Amino acid sequence: MPRIEQRALRDSYKQTPRKSGVYAIGCRKLDAVWIGTSQDLEKAQNRHWFTLRTGTHHIPALQAAWNKEGGTGFDYEVLDTLADDLAPLARENALKEKLAAWREKLGASLL
Repeated sequence: MPRIEQRALRDSYKQTPRKSGVYAIGCRKLDAVWIGTSQDLEKAQNRHWFTLRTGTHHIPALQAAWNKEGGTGFDYEVLDTLADDLAPLARENALKEKLAAWREKLGASLL
């Protein structure tokens, strides 16, 4: 692929809006749920799956559950998203509020 096309694809990717919000990782068999927030929900899923597969996840209980179950039966679910036009401070506050509400609703552990 010519350099100009590569640059155009990279620039297009960088300008693509990212969805921010609250997500959950659940293990059906163990009936366990962990929730977190991210400025880029797609990257969050990739990051968690990668660190779990490599045994380097920062949440020991989640890593132990993954190891016990062999990675089967785990789901990643977007629970709530934010509007794209929020200012940075409003975005941060909205994420905190939504995280607290979902944590209470699901009785989940934080990521």
